[in-house]
Amino acid sequence: MGTQDQRTAAPIFVVGSPRSGTSILTWCLGQHPNILPTEESAWLGLFAAQAAAHHRVGCLRGERSQLSALGIDRAEFLQALGNAIDTLICGHRKTLEVLNHAAAQRNPGQVCAEFAVARGDAEPKARWVDGTPEYSLHICGLHKLFPAAKFIHIVRDPDEVVASMLAFHHDDGSPLVVDADEAYAYWERTSRACLLAAQALGTESVFRLRHADLVARPEAALRAVFDFLGEAFAPDCVAPLARRINSSFTDDQAVRIDTPKPSAAALRARQLLEELEPPVGAVRADALAPFENSFATQIKFQTTVEAQLRAACERNGELQASAAAAETACAAEHERNIKLRFMLDWCGILICVPCAFAVALYAFGADGNATAVVPALATTALFAYAWLRRAGVRRLLERLLPAKPEIERSMR
Repeated sequence: MGTQDQRTAAPIFVVGSPRSGTSILTWCLGQHPNILPTEESAWLGLFAAQAAAHHRVGCLRGERSQLSALGIDRAEFLQALGNAIDTLICGHRKTLEVLNHAAAQRNPGQVCAEFAVARGDAEPKARWVDGTPEYSLHICGLHKLFPAAKFIHIVRDPDEVVASMLAFHHDDGSPLVVDADEAYAYWERTSRACLLAAQALGTESVFRLRHADLVARPEAALRAVFDFLGEAFAPDCVAPLARRINSSFTDDQAVRIDTPKPSAAALRARQLLEELEPPVGAVRADALAPFENSFATQIKFQTTVEAQLRAACERNGELQASAAAAETACAAEHERNIKLRFMLDWCGILICVPCAFAVALYAFGADGNATAVVPALATTALFAYAWLRRAGVRRLLERLLPAKPEIERSMR
């Protein structure tokens, strides 16, 4: 490998079904002086499809579009982005070392020498390895970002993988899979995608490693992997296998899912395992089209998602505007009700004052005519107030203070 500025980006991706040993193999490769171990990324596959979708937008009008006018085709566009990503990752090696050192100081019990990011500044670490299992479904896109990338497909017996999946739970306690059939389907989907990639890219880009070989003959298995990568074998790379970092890698017991009548999903997975037994062969012409179509489907999906996202954002804006109008209408209605209540209260006071005055005249004595009129006046005033309080004043004031039609519509 040359210097970082002169070399071609050649990252390493460990792919395969989850719970197949992708993590431990990533750490094994990361102990090599020229390979930097990185955390699972999970974003590169989607990024490749999104970048290709954006390139399509940049070429929509032919010579009137920027990318087309500059003669930048999709392959060059994606590879340039891949080189930039590679430069960023390798250029931040020191940051990763500092973070891991800080983590070791916080919790020394979680750190061991077999899992080192680097063993000194003299190690070049000119390449990096990523062990995200989901990249099994994105090999075509990753290959377009990094044409010189190497893919190592680690294959584990589906029965063992299913047992491991059923026993695994995320940090929040949720299970990885609901039942065995879902686990078998998961294994089959990722493994079949890796098989298609191997048929389309051939031995130059894809290497198939059996999990059982890594367990039984670790040094021989890793030597074969480094021959494929074009790197010299490093004895430190075997060290992580002495420790078990999760239940997807264990040689003390092999749990199998054996039932009197295996499900259709289990039978399909076991049949596919037989197809994966031979090593990767030469490129098959009939695999290129479906391999490319898988990436085209992802691009179309991203394009559709973006259109749906724009529509959802527009709809969200409309809903926010409607909510603001409703809030304004509620505030206006509340203010109007306060005015109505205030005016009703004053009407009551104005009616009750003469009523009280009439009662006082009656109580303190008056001539005969007043004596007859006062009770009638008081009774009439009370009934009038009750009627006005019930309906009359409200209807009158609603005419004087009408609600705006647009506010009434927003309140419906």
